[in-house]
Amino acid sequence: MDERIREALSVLVGRMVIETPELTALMERAKKGEITEVEAMQQMVEYLAAHPDTGTALAQMAHDTLLPLSEPGAGPALVVGSRGESLFPGLVFKPEDGGLPRLNPLMEAALIERLQFDGDAPELRAGPMPLGVMPAVPVKTEAKSSVAIGRMLKDAAGQVRAKLDEHHTERRRLVEAVAAGDPTALAVVAKHGELVARGGDDDGLPDLAVIAYGSKETDLAEYRRGEVPAPVVVDVPTGAELATLTPQERQEAAYKFFSTTQGRISAVPLVRSEVAKLLRKQGIEVRERDCDKTDKRTADLHAGWSVTLGGVGATQPSFAVVSTASRVIAANLLKRFGAFPDHPRKVILEVVPVGLLSDRLVGWDARLLPE
Repeated sequence: MDERIREALSVLVGRMVIETPELTALMERAKKGEITEVEAMQQMVEYLAAHPDTGTALAQMAHDTLLPLSEPGAGPALVVGSRGESLFPGLVFKPEDGGLPRLNPLMEAALIERLQFDGDAPELRAGPMPLGVMPAVPVKTEAKSSVAIGRMLKDAAGQVRAKLDEHHTERRRLVEAVAAGDPTALAVVAKHGELVARGGDDDGLPDLAVIAYGSKETDLAEYRRGEVPAPVVVDVPTGAELATLTPQERQEAAYKFFSTTQGRISAVPLVRSEVAKLLRKQGIEVRERDCDKTDKRTADLHAGWSVTLGGVGATQPSFAVVSTASRVIAANLLKRFGAFPDHPRKVILEVVPVGLLSDRLVGWDARLLPE
């Protein structure tokens, strides 16, 4: 993604989450299944109709943040496809009636859907983490059970949320200390030159609102704005613990795993490892690696597995998602070997998550490149 686009999106999403908590709450309710997506959109429209100032503020946010990108030479179209394909014709949409530039409606929908399922998108956020919102963190695991991974995601989110709350308390104390003129607190703030440079009062003291807003450097190290969080290590639920879950809790856990970006990211090493094992059984020498976006080679051998995402009630907790996806991807890759008999048998395997939420398609894609 072009760096200017990334920065603009980070600023816009951060401001939207922080300044429109009512809309964020509606998306959270839809995510939990308390209301349908249609009902959520209707209520959002009704809210904006009843609060025109909010609609005006949102439009102004988009205008202020995205207008520079509509200028000539602002950069390429946003690339978001799992294979690098451009899914949107451009980031900024110019209404034919000559109105203010706005974010491409397709991009608006994609951002809303991403937040609806994941709760947060830290790599697209420029502001601080809102209070009460659960963080979207993947987990490091070897468990293949959808229910187990879903529970681990919940535990990891709670663990990081507790750290965020503690960090927020520390930041609040820092602001109070700066307001009181504490030299120690002022020395801490002085270490972050960007914060000091962005504002101050007539006495030369830092702007307290700017300090509270913070920056990437002042965020909790495990969950920084503008960055994809690293997988969190949590305990794997025991069989006894899983057995005590109600059918509804099992469904919710399995759905959390499969429907969220962090859930599918957590399963990438699992799917990749299983696919590699199946290929090695057929005499193929495989080296696994994380997706290298700098490797622009076209893969003749690629395959994927995806299904249409339903609601929580449509999720089957007992369905072996990881094993099924791995077997299907490996089988299709082996078929592709038949179509390319001269392809080297020493290969690099990459697996990436798929999340085409507009089409409700989720799963994983794999590609093999010559070593």
